[in-house]
Amino acid sequence: MAKLELRTLIDKYELINEKFEELESNIDKLLEQIPGVEQMLAIKGIGKDTAFSALQKAAA
Repeated sequence: MAKLELRTLIDKYELINEKFEELESNIDKLLEQIPGVEQMLAIKGIGKDTAFSALQKAAA
């Protein structure tokens, strides 16, 4: 019984991880299309997540 539960949890983890990687890939593709992102990412301490968040808030 415990092995089945563990296998189920591992399967869920792998699915979530796969979806997360897809999301990261989609964010990367979107960022490549936005002017000024390369300059933003050149700033020390600014990563993809921060750039995406800032641009998302600016567009709202």
